Amino acid sequence: MFTYQAGEPLGVSMRKTALRSAAREEWSFLTPFDLTMIDSEAGLASMVMQRSGRTKLDADIEVGNWMERQKLPKEYPAAATPQPSWENEGGSLPA
Repeated sequence: MFTYQAGEPLGVSMRKTALRSAAREEWSFLTPFDLTMIDSEAGLASMVMQRSGRTKLDADIEVGNWMERQKLPKEYPAAATPQPSWENEGGSLPA
């Protein structure tokens, strides 16, 4: 969800940066490092639960409501890894 992926498009990186900022505004007790380690809604709810002392149910509801306000899907798609050009051309490894 917030984790960095090698080769992801600039738009995806920018969206993740904006989401990390929005999450930090919502839960100021989450560190920038915490946010870079979160890869799913469940991971975010778990971190909110651990850092705030909320119950699992309360954290799940709070995170679910936040995600709806952010207009996020339940599962954030991973960035597609670009293939080297030689694979697309059916060639062999470069020498």
